[in-house]
Amino acid sequence: MTSKTKFTPGPWKLDGGTGKRGQLYVWSDRDERGKRYIGTYELCVAIVETNGRCEGGAVCWEEETQANANLIAAAPEMYEALEAANRALDKIERNEAVIITALRGSKDPGMAGAATALFEGLKRNLAHGRAALAKAKGEK
Repeated sequence: MTSKTKFTPGPWKLDGGTGKRGQLYVWSDRDERGKRYIGTYELCVAIVETNGRCEGGAVCWEEETQANANLIAAAPEMYEALEAANRALDKIERNEAVIITALRGSKDPGMAGAATALFEGLKRNLAHGRAALAKAKGEK
């Protein structure tokens, strides 16, 4: 279960829209409670503009502009995936002492040391994930 967020619930979709040339639109068909809008009403979540121009003044989508729009459109799913990964890593971290103690009793004396190093990396990644989620929530 994900925590309550203030951003528009996903999924978000991406298209070229019908507005000003040189813009990509990220849309949602959900309201703040996650309920689907009735009819064709949609909420514009973001507009990503390009300055790319081809011969004759036509708009050219720059690769970077498209990539930025794709990243924005994927944000709700990435947020949920990071929250789930952090919950799983948090459970493992809470059991660190039990796991390392069990490995100290194993036949391979290097296992406990390897597990300790693994937990140090896990803690760094968990801190990074927590900071990213806090930033997405506007807390940092």
